[in-house]
Amino acid sequence: MESSDLNFNIVTGTDLDDERRARHLDRVVAANAATFKGAQDYTNFIIVGGYAAFFALWSGMAKDIPALWRLGSGTCIGLSLILFIGWELFGIRHRMKSGTRFADVLKIEGYPEDFEDRWDKVVAQNGRDSFWYLRIWPWVFAPAVVLGLTGAVMLTVSAAITFLSKITH
Repeated sequence: MESSDLNFNIVTGTDLDDERRARHLDRVVAANAATFKGAQDYTNFIIVGGYAAFFALWSGMAKDIPALWRLGSGTCIGLSLILFIGWELFGIRHRMKSGTRFADVLKIEGYPEDFEDRWDKVVAQNGRDSFWYLRIWPWVFAPAVVLGLTGAVMLTVSAAITFLSKITH
């Protein structure tokens, strides 16, 4: 047995009986979900704080920095913000679809014969959707970060140039 096979067996519990394996997998999934949720909440907090700080500085320095730099930095950060908000709206839609699928399975009266089968299909579909959701993320994240940092650097450089020109004249 290779090391990667052993790791897979430990994580998935494939060497356990069915009931213990199901409990084991539930714990692994719950732990990963909690980790992802905490990381996403923290990331969103940092990103929103960064946008707020940028716009506070940007508006506070508006009269002191050249219009071209102000427009350039505002354009970059604005595009970054549009990507971030668009991604969050896409995420809301993704979570709503997932929740609606589960709710549709649960709203059937009684305990139908095909409940487990229907539940498994919803779990599988939500898994496929999440896979694509996570595959798209880097294509949104990278430009949002590059644009946001470019706007912040433009604002900082412009402020530094303005500051240096005022203290040397």
